[in-house]
Amino acid sequence: MAGAPVKRALPLFMLFLLAPEAFANEFAARDTAQVPRVGGWSAGVLHPLRWVPLPNVEFRLHPLVFALAPHASARVSHVRSGAWTLSGDYGLAVPYLAAKALQGHLFPAYERGGGDVGFSLLPSLGALLSHHSAERVITAKLDVAFRLPIVASDLRPLEAPAPIEMLFAPWLNDYRLRAGGLWDSRVSPRLRARCYVDVFVHGVDADRDALVLDHFTFRTGAGLDVAVSSRWRLAVGVVVWNAQQFAKDDHGRPKRSTDVLPVLDAIWALP
Repeated sequence: MAGAPVKRALPLFMLFLLAPEAFANEFAARDTAQVPRVGGWSAGVLHPLRWVPLPNVEFRLHPLVFALAPHASARVSHVRSGAWTLSGDYGLAVPYLAAKALQGHLFPAYERGGGDVGFSLLPSLGALLSHHSAERVITAKLDVAFRLPIVASDLRPLEAPAPIEMLFAPWLNDYRLRAGGLWDSRVSPRLRARCYVDVFVHGVDADRDALVLDHFTFRTGAGLDVAVSSRWRLAVGVVVWNAQQFAKDDHGRPKRSTDVLPVLDAIWALP
């Protein structure tokens, strides 16, 4: 029977998850206000490269896109009081080269003028507040990214699937404000469960007669982090986006779009 190997493997997998932790580094929650100790770093495919060169200061960037969109951010732990940690995020991005490389592909239409990509700086500011206990971390987040135009641009909002739209929103829609929360709990020595929800507020195409709700995009997700070894963790999950992509129903009326996407990443870390 095809199910027999699965039935035999399941008890072994459960023993793996419940086995005593023998790791040199702590299997900690991700993306909280806490900053790891000096010298720690981690990287994944979707997960950013994170490095802690100074006490309470963590630098972040995505190596896969850095060459075309130079960017960096710093997470600074400002206040620690009992179980509470308050940190700030400070970032800057320059997406000009990415726009030139994608001109005619991701950005096929320049209907406002002569197709000038322009040049802008994208600063960002944020705050994170986390409450820690022995088994779980609860984090509240608030951040904003906005465009500082240097040279005028003809680029228009993409009206693409929500993850792409939110990535480019500060640049094409002038700003992106996010408020959200994250719950992360230790299930076993090798397993953490997490769920999160985010609300994004952003600009829309100035040429559209937009409703108030068109400025809002919603995201919610859940997943598991599995400690494969002392250095590797596997992140799996699902995320649901709801956004106004200006789709039409069968009667030609505008409708919001909902996208359900898988999440899979392998993250390598040093303590």
